[in-house]
Amino acid sequence: MDADTVAEAERRKSFFLRVAEAAVHMAAAPVPPDPRVYEPDQTDMLLSLIRDTVQDAAERGSVVLAAHAACYACADRPDVLRVWVTAPPATRVSRVAADGLSDKEAARWLDRSDAGRASYLKRVYGVSGESPADYDVVINTERLAPRAAVGLITGLVQGPASL
Repeated sequence: MDADTVAEAERRKSFFLRVAEAAVHMAAAPVPPDPRVYEPDQTDMLLSLIRDTVQDAAERGSVVLAAHAACYACADRPDVLRVWVTAPPATRVSRVAADGLSDKEAARWLDRSDAGRASYLKRVYGVSGESPADYDVVINTERLAPRAAVGLITGLVQGPASL
């Protein structure tokens, strides 16, 4: 399966796009589907595969999972350290703008990205609002250099009181 297909499954879709896709799917069906029976579509199957893949990677151990809501996929595992690396909105905007966008474009990009993440969390894990309490450690990188953040995380994982 190609990466674009998987990325598309994770991407937040508008209500109208979902309705249009359902209409195309229903029009192609030889027999009208029973509206009382939910049939998983390709996107649902891909999202399930992604969740399973993250869980399988955690099962192997000694990995860093930095995407696909791994915090929630591995929430029941006692041997993981769930870290939320964040910064205030203004800091995030300036970091995204450093890649060549205006502050306004960067803020819009972050809004879309955050909305996409929220949609993904709700759809895949039933999480209606991400919270710092969902993590073991929250690191604010506004004034903390990336290398220092990595050092903190590494120290927690490798320290004597590690998981």
